[in-house]
Amino acid sequence: MTENLTARRLARSLVACLALSCSAAFSQPIQLHPDNGRYFLYRGKPVVLMGSTEHYGALINLDFDYIRYLDETRACGLNLVRIFTGTYRENAGAFNIPDNTLSPLSGRSVAPWKRTATAGAADGGNRFDLGQWDAAYFHRLRDFTSEASKRGIVVELTFFSSIYDDTLWALSPMNAANHINGVGAGGRIAAFSPTGDLLPFQKALARKCATELKDFDNVIYEICNEPYQAGISKTWENQIIDELVASEQGFPN
Repeated sequence: MTENLTARRLARSLVACLALSCSAAFSQPIQLHPDNGRYFLYRGKPVVLMGSTEHYGALINLDFDYIRYLDETRACGLNLVRIFTGTYRENAGAFNIPDNTLSPLSGRSVAPWKRTATAGAADGGNRFDLGQWDAAYFHRLRDFTSEASKRGIVVELTFFSSIYDDTLWALSPMNAANHINGVGAGGRIAAFSPTGDLLPFQKALARKCATELKDFDNVIYEICNEPYQAGISKTWENQIIDELVASEQGFPN
């Protein structure tokens, strides 16, 4: 009995030591290599990121099996995936993409913001409240990032995207027709104004995501996909960057 108890205690101690050593090994998040900015420094080694990253809706589309996707990414020797937060969505058939992950079926999507009891969102669901976060969404975001981390895969999280036409704008949770907050009525170009009424909510999203992912070492951020397509200003982008930097000041790494 004493030997079994000692063995169990030793096993627990070894597990604890392993956990601490892994935590120490991965204590620094991915960053530009200090000696050569063409490379990243990731888990103590110089790294070039390579991926097949077109499944932008892997996070928001509940029918997408991201475990299978991450397994395949690793099996192919790749180390990068790219996902959109859900501020941008596409309709079925957009850009002639079959099985488009950014076009989830009705009722089969998650977004950063909580749905309300008010009907009328363009995707067939209830409207959003941009002042309330959706817990299921952030659970999925953390789990996705955790599973990627286990496989040594870096997650590129893209906060926003140029919205290329009014059909796509009609689907965005930022569109005034899709939420109850009375902002975002100026259209898809004004949505990215550095003085616009959506800006506080956009900043809050960046801060929330950074806070949720602060314990992971395998995350990089993209402020906006293809900002040049919609004339999105550097001033607007810089405000989101400043919010990210400010939010990370209190983080351990």
